[in-house]
Amino acid sequence: MRVASKLILPTLAVVILGSCGGGGSDGGPPPVLEVVKWTPSGDNQTDTVGQTLPNVIRVKATLDGALAAGITVNFTGGNLGTASMVTGTNGIATTTWTLSGLAGSQSVTATVPGAVGSPLVFHATAIPDVPAELQLISGDSQVAVVTALFGAHMVVRVVDQFGNGKVGRWVYWSKAGPVVLVSDSIITGDQGFSNQIVTAGASAGPVVVTATTPGLAGSPLDFTASVVGATITVTVGSNFFTDSIISISAGSAVRWNWTGGSHSVTSDGSPSFTGSAVQAAPFVLGPLVFSTPGTYAYHCSVHAGMTGKVIVN
Repeated sequence: MRVASKLILPTLAVVILGSCGGGGSDGGPPPVLEVVKWTPSGDNQTDTVGQTLPNVIRVKATLDGALAAGITVNFTGGNLGTASMVTGTNGIATTTWTLSGLAGSQSVTATVPGAVGSPLVFHATAIPDVPAELQLISGDSQVAVVTALFGAHMVVRVVDQFGNGKVGRWVYWSKAGPVVLVSDSIITGDQGFSNQIVTAGASAGPVVVTATTPGLAGSPLDFTASVVGATITVTVGSNFFTDSIISISAGSAVRWNWTGGSHSVTSDGSPSFTGSAVQAAPFVLGPLVFSTPGTYAYHCSVHAGMTGKVIVN
C-alpha cells in the first residue's frame, strides 16, 4: 500500500501543474481584442461647417476574430452624439458627428484601451457656409501725397456665419475724391480677401473708397483717406527735432522720421493731434494731415527740452 501511494502522488502533481498555465482557459495565449473602422465607417466625409455628417462614425470590435459585445468605445475630438458606447451583439459602436464652425480638416478619435488598432482616427473636411458678412480688414484712414501709391492696400473680407473666408465672391469698389482704383470689381481670393490698390490723384483732397457686396451684412463699407500736396518731414534724431518749428497751410501734412535713438512725439494741450508712443529708430509717423489752423505743440517724453511746433495757417 505504501508503494502504491508513492506512485500516484507524482501523477497528480503533473495534472495540477498543467492546469496552472497562463493565457486562455486551455492554457493558450490570451484572446486578442481588436477594433477597426467598419464600413460605412464615416471616415473622410466632406460637408458644410456646422452640419451633422450623414454617415455615423462606426467601430467594430472582435475577440479572436469573433464579434465582441460589451466593449466600451470612447469617442473624443468633435461635436459628438455620445462620448462613449458599448458594442452590441454585432460588435458595433457608433456616434454621430457634427462639424464645428471652423472650415478645414477636422478629426475624431475612437479609443479602446489595450485593443489592437486603437486609437482609430476619423477625418472630415468642413467647407465654408454661404456668404454672410462683409468685413473691413485694413487700410482705413490713410494719407498719400499726390500721384503716389497709398502705403497699404484697402482690404475687405467676405465670411460665412462662422467667420470662415468665402472664396469667389465679387466685391464692387467705388470712390469719391482724387484717387485712382486698380479695378472697380475684385473677386475674393484665398481666405475670402479682396484687396484694392489705390493711387492718389494729381490734386489734394479728402477721399472715400467704398466696398460693396450686395446682400451681405456690413455692406457697403467705407474707407476714409486723404490726398495731400508736398509733405514736410521732421527728423527725429538724438535728442532733437529738425526742423523743430514748421509752418504749413491747412490741409497739408507732416511726417516724422526717426533716425536715431528712442523717442516719442507727444501732443501738448489744445489743439492736439495723434502722435506716437516711444519708438526706436527706424520709425516713421505720418504723414498726418493738419486741416484746422492753429499751433500744435509737441514734445518727446523721453528727453526733456526736446520740443517742437507745427503752425497751421
